[in-house]
Amino acid sequence: MGFIKYFEDSASDEHKANVYMEREWRVIGDVKFALADVHRVFMPERYAERFRADLPNYTGQLTFSDNI
Repeated sequence: MGFIKYFEDSASDEHKANVYMEREWRVIGDVKFALADVHRVFMPERYAERFRADLPNYTGQLTFSDNI
């Protein structure tokens, strides 16, 4: 049951109980991808310096979640 996500299908898109549209997908096992497959990363700006140091070959976009 850990991979089932219940939601209130009658709730409006703006209702706080409508969490289905989180775009959270669950899979059993690993999801394999290369760094080149990542086009955008969302994170708080305070992690940007470390992210760039840890992944110097990342060429996609960084979007800071505290500025959205």
